[in-house]
Amino acid sequence: MRPTSSFITFQPLFVLLTLFSCFTLSIASPMPAFDPGTASLVDGGGPIAGRDMVSAGGLAVERRQAQIYMGRATIYEPGLGACGRVTRATDLVGAIPPAQFGSGFPGHKCFKRITVQSGGITLKNVQIVDQCIFCAAGGLDLSQAAFTRFAPVAAGMIDVVWYFE
Repeated sequence: MRPTSSFITFQPLFVLLTLFSCFTLSIASPMPAFDPGTASLVDGGGPIAGRDMVSAGGLAVERRQAQIYMGRATIYEPGLGACGRVTRATDLVGAIPPAQFGSGFPGHKCFKRITVQSGGITLKNVQIVDQCIFCAAGGLDLSQAAFTRFAPVAAGMIDVVWYFE
């Protein structure tokens, strides 16, 4: 069966519209900014692999061959954490999701230190003392002392980039 002349006329137009819509969708999707020469983004809340400097979510991040995580940080009240140590709200401590914390007791990331960045502020030496079972991959719970370095308690949640030191 031979195609009709109207199909032949509209076929190139259909192909062009399809290509245009694919291109428009790919540039309209919200993506954190990053330098493709030094980093590659893996999963919205996952690690970013890179070398010396990475721009993630609009933040310039120093790197030392470590994975960088992007997510949301909330404030929490420390106490007896999953690492077996009692901490207070005045300590620079945090809790990380099970995917980053590891299994067993204590988790393999217990007492490791992380650097956290948000809103142009960098906070080093935040010690991991707990597991945040409700945090999404890449998220954090921060003590009041750590959280208030970035925002007031009333903010409740902030976007962060963090990595193990």
